[in-house]
Amino acid sequence: MREFNWAHGEEDICVNAAISWSKPVTHDMLNDGLVESDETAYFYAIIALVDGEWWSFYFGKVFKQCVSERNSNLDHIERMSRLKEKHPDLTWHLTLGTPEIKGGNLTASHIDLLESLLIYSHWHDEIINIKKVESFECAKSIQIENTGFAAPFYTKVGCGVFVSE
Repeated sequence: MREFNWAHGEEDICVNAAISWSKPVTHDMLNDGLVESDETAYFYAIIALVDGEWWSFYFGKVFKQCVSERNSNLDHIERMSRLKEKHPDLTWHLTLGTPEIKGGNLTASHIDLLESLLIYSHWHDEIINIKKVESFECAKSIQIENTGFAAPFYTKVGCGVFVSE
């Protein structure tokens, strides 16, 4: 794979974030209150082991509620039912992502941009975030570094102008 660098340097990235992902837990453990990062996470991913490799199937975000609240909403319950019906052989897990914005404060706008880039950059045929994949647009340069339990994710993703030497 060819190495690419930011055209104008990392100091000019509009939204530069590191997201620390928690160890995966089975989906049912979230509602039992057994996930410590539920109060600090702004992102979650529904993931599963497929042939020994972690795959992401859905990315979600929260800003004014915790992940366990969001996952108990009807639309999310229906989403999980569809995934279980389509892939009855998989065990569903969640990993929670706590972001840190480098050189700035976290806003709802940042959360939305970061979620969009996570979805767009990790797209595959089975991911169910179709609307965000089909409508991804960004006028700002964004970079995400995934840390912690990042097995289903690329270590670094970005949107902007890149160059190769």
